[in-house]
Amino acid sequence: MSTQFNEPRSAIAPVIGPYIGYFEESDRKRFTGLELLGIVAGAFLVGFLKGFGEEAGKNLGVELADYMTRKIHEARGKDKADQDMMLAQAHDEIAAIIQKQNLDSKKLDKIADHVEAELVKVLSRDAPDDVSTRIAATVKNIALKLLSAATAG
Repeated sequence: MSTQFNEPRSAIAPVIGPYIGYFEESDRKRFTGLELLGIVAGAFLVGFLKGFGEEAGKNLGVELADYMTRKIHEARGKDKADQDMMLAQAHDEIAAIIQKQNLDSKKLDKIADHVEAELVKVLSRDAPDDVSTRIAATVKNIALKLLSAATAG
C-alpha cells in the first residue's frame, strides 16, 4: 500500500477536524476518528487535483465546482487504498499536462488559485465561508507541494 499520500492527508486533517460535522453524513459523524478525517482530507485532495487537471487541460464541459463536487463525493466513498489510487492517477495526469503544456510555476499558481476559489464554493455548500476558505487554502498548499515534484527537472 502506498504511503505517498499519508503525509498530505495528515496535514489537511487537523484543519477539517473541528468541522467534520459539516462534511460527513449524520450516520457517519460518530466515526470522527483519524481514519475518517484522513478519508475526508483525501477526498478534498482528490477533488482539488482532479479540478486542477481539468482546469489546466481545459477539458471541462461543465462548471468546475460541479465537477469537483462529483469527484469529492466519489472519493469520499472509497477507502484509503482506493483513494491512494485515485490520488496517484490524478497526480500523474497533472504531471503529464504540466510537461505537455510546459506550465511554469506562475501558471500553476494561477490555476491553483482558481481551483482553490472553486473548492471554496464546493465546501461552502455545507460549511460557513470562513471554514471553507481555511480548508481550501490548506488543500491548495498541500496539492502544490505534491505537484512541485512534477515541475522539477
